[in-house]
Amino acid sequence: MDTTSSHTELNADSVMALLASKIQGTELPFDVALAQSYYRLGKIYYDKSDLLAARECFLKTLEISKRNADGDFRYKVLGFLIRIASEAMQMKEVDLYVQESKEILVALSQNPENINCEFYYNYGMLGAYQHNITEEQAREYFYKSYQKSLKENRPEIQSKALYALAANYFFHNDFPNAIKYLDHLNELLKVIDKKYIRATMFLKFARIYSDMGELNKALNYFDLSQKDFAEKSCWNLFGHILLGKALIHKKKGDYALALNYLQLAKESINTKVFKRLNEQITNEINDVSDSSIGMSIDKLNRKIYVQSLGEIDFKHRFVLLEILFLLALKPGIYYTKEDLAQTIWKNEYSPLIHDKLIYTSISRLRKLLEPAGGAEDAQRRYIIRGKDGYAYNPQIKVRFHKEVDIQADKYQNIDLTDPV
Repeated sequence: MDTTSSHTELNADSVMALLASKIQGTELPFDVALAQSYYRLGKIYYDKSDLLAARECFLKTLEISKRNADGDFRYKVLGFLIRIASEAMQMKEVDLYVQESKEILVALSQNPENINCEFYYNYGMLGAYQHNITEEQAREYFYKSYQKSLKENRPEIQSKALYALAANYFFHNDFPNAIKYLDHLNELLKVIDKKYIRATMFLKFARIYSDMGELNKALNYFDLSQKDFAEKSCWNLFGHILLGKALIHKKKGDYALALNYLQLAKESINTKVFKRLNEQITNEINDVSDSSIGMSIDKLNRKIYVQSLGEIDFKHRFVLLEILFLLALKPGIYYTKEDLAQTIWKNEYSPLIHDKLIYTSISRLRKLLEPAGGAEDAQRRYIIRGKDGYAYNPQIKVRFHKEVDIQADKYQNIDLTDPV
């Protein structure tokens, strides 16, 4: 039997364990030191964008740390594995890691001494991973974590709780509250040195202002985020920043510059590992590189891109989006009032009920898509009317963003860009 490789591995493990003990400033049990050394190495790989190597180190950490009862430490390791598997769209692995995280927190909850600020933060994150609690419940856990972190003097947990509150509000499109908690976090980070959290905070600011339409402010925050990540020599989110900048220039109507950023983003990532990001980038490249596309429909995110206008937000215009989506699926096919009543409102057509509803909805939709268009139906560019009803203009090419797989969508709020 060849023992060379195992002997080499043992020596490497011993060196890592000694280094970990030295870092901790105390003599640690071998297993504990070895697990921490693999964890630290995994974080380095994670920052350097080598998610495959990071995954192996974190798995090794879990294997070794089973010999001790440090639940908080194991939960943190699982947080990295959940993000890596979600980015790679490996949802069976995500399910396993989430279940293991849940078991750890249940075990920790049996001892009242464990119910501290970190426990509440972890419990809130678990709910976010599973998407099985309401937004109010998640906020309650994060807010409890924030309050207890003040009493326990745990500024790092305080910073994570503030970020989590902001991310929760952002995920539910409550931008003012998201900004409020990021502002609190910004003040805290002037006191404590947490550059990674500060960089992700800037990235979240950028995304919020992008969605709000404040594009120049968003670009500035993308630049700040990129600067902080570069100073930390952290490159795992570089592709996300480039994608964000591309979307800003797309909204501004500068498709050539947007395409340059998208191509650079695609070249900067391992597409086999960053599968979710690669899918987003590919969809956007398809949109901006084809000048013949008059309209792009992103039903999942409830956004429409019109070549002449840029992005139009349909987040609170559910009926209008459903009508547009129905018509655009079959350009040139006319839908009668009866068709629209049954498909959109799920009712049998009634002139007294539906005539005004349909007329008002089509008028609102047209004003969104062509606010400067002519008043006559013959001048309408996107939604046209005939004797048989309404249709999408077949002369205007439309593209649909690829819908996310249902299983993947279950974990749509797990974001690699959020700190663990």
